[in-house]
Amino acid sequence: MESTASYNEIKLVNELLGVRKEAAQFIECNYDIHKKSSESKLQKLAEKLCKIRQEASIEIQRHVKGWLVRKDLAAYKAVPPSKLITWRHQAKSVSVAGTFTEPIWSLHIPLSYCKALKLFYTGFLHTTGVPPGNYSIKFIVDGAWVCNGDLPLAKDLENNFNNLVAVKKSGRRLVRALSVRDFQAAVVNTELCQNVVSDGSPVILARSLSGSLESPRGFRVVENGIARTTLSLVLGAYKAARPKKKSAPLTPNGSADEYFINEKQSAFGVADGVGEWSTYGLDATRFSKEIIKHCQEVLENSIDKDTSQLEMCDLLEQILFEAYARTASYGSSTVLLGICRDSFLHTLCLGDSSFIVLRQRENQTSLTAVYRSQEQQHSFNCPYQLARLPKASKYKKLIEQGMGSLVSLLKRANKTMHDSPLDAETEMIPLKAGDIVIAGTDGIFDNLYDIEILRIAEQELLAHKDSQDFVTKLSYKLVERAIQMGWDATYKSPFAKNAGKAGRRYIGGKLDDTTVVVGIAV
Repeated sequence: MESTASYNEIKLVNELLGVRKEAAQFIECNYDIHKKSSESKLQKLAEKLCKIRQEASIEIQRHVKGWLVRKDLAAYKAVPPSKLITWRHQAKSVSVAGTFTEPIWSLHIPLSYCKALKLFYTGFLHTTGVPPGNYSIKFIVDGAWVCNGDLPLAKDLENNFNNLVAVKKSGRRLVRALSVRDFQAAVVNTELCQNVVSDGSPVILARSLSGSLESPRGFRVVENGIARTTLSLVLGAYKAARPKKKSAPLTPNGSADEYFINEKQSAFGVADGVGEWSTYGLDATRFSKEIIKHCQEVLENSIDKDTSQLEMCDLLEQILFEAYARTASYGSSTVLLGICRDSFLHTLCLGDSSFIVLRQRENQTSLTAVYRSQEQQHSFNCPYQLARLPKASKYKKLIEQGMGSLVSLLKRANKTMHDSPLDAETEMIPLKAGDIVIAGTDGIFDNLYDIEILRIAEQELLAHKDSQDFVTKLSYKLVERAIQMGWDATYKSPFAKNAGKAGRRYIGGKLDDTTVVVGIAV
């Protein structure tokens, strides 16, 4: 059965074909009437109109049918192949039932039909978050319970044949390094690690799931809460507002982004304010500037030498809580905080600002990415964010100030238009000397792929031996390149690629305010 959207599109195509037919009849009638008086002239006109009619018909069919195919495939491609259940044989209606529901076999899940691929499918295993494991399933095809010969078969305890499907954990391209929520530390007896310390003091052995000692998820020994290796970050940053013209110079004026760097504490912070608030009469830059200012102030007064590694990420959450409580301006923003303590980079991230850690390959000048943070988004282009918005008691005053559109938006919107500092993700990544940390707002990661960021970093590392020159130049180069690609309307950017995954059509870069902070561990 056709969906409503598909029916409307087909109806539109039929109407266009009808108009085309009328045009053809009109041409033929006029040609017959004036045939005797101006046969040659009308013949040329008729041929020209017929040619235009044919080209228009082809163009309409190409665009409309192409759009229908892309739309048909969007939902299919949005589900990981490992979590798709498909039926590729002829049928009028197909459903599936299995042991992945509670109670088992009770729920019949209908499969959607994909015209482009000529198959039935469902992404139920993906959309409902079925736990990893092996499940038995069976298909109900036109009312009959059958098995699919394309899938593995097995007998149950009652000698019934069923298909088998395996739901696996979603993998990541780069492993998550020592997530604080998964991080476990154990105090071990020094007799078990005589080769590590010799003074008889207890040590904390921080162990992750990786077996490689040099991997970002390797082993580290922490004595009395302090890592044995001491590293700090040399930091540099650059910020540029979205330029109004392609030839305009880069300037920070008017940017809703904000950042801070503190080399004494080896700390940094990045905030990406939501510029759309300016269309409702608010200053979109004030909230992000305020949250970063308070984060820097609270951080300087909160961290001391006695703060242990395992307390550091909790402390970052407390810093964000207190900084957010101090804000008074209206607006919203994402937040990314980071601090290097001894040999660990501790981060707190809320939203789609991201960071990547690059490491120099042994005996080589090339770099490799050892960690990449994951963006937090409710849906495509809708990131997690902190916000402070007017309460209902302020609506009357806002209307008097000519901000009725803002009041209307707040009344229509969900009461929870923002997220809590508790929603932020904290990470703990072990660093080595020479590691490069690149953090920034979505302006850079929406326009540059990780591999391009890595290549630019390699070029600047060869060109600048001084650490301070390197971080300063690299931050500027990355912002410059990201904005350059943002102007390219034919570029298949990371933002365009993610839009396609979400079933939306978008080509080109995403021009935006862009901020980059670069640190190198020394």
